[in-house]
Amino acid sequence: MNKAFFHRTYSGIRRLWRDRRGQDLIEYSMLVASVALLVYGALPSQYSSSLSHIWSKVNDSLRAMGGA
Repeated sequence: MNKAFFHRTYSGIRRLWRDRRGQDLIEYSMLVASVALLVYGALPSQYSSSLSHIWSKVNDSLRAMGGA
């Protein structure tokens, strides 16, 4: 491999590492997902199946929109 390829790759990785745009959105998404998992685990099993059904419908809708 040539030196220019490694330099471009290293520069791109550094630029991505330092880019802070969208960081808040990712952090809040992770927080919401963590809370959702905790709530899901704390609920009785009778609610778990209906929540799974709702989650799969949301996931299917996101896929149809091209978001997932």
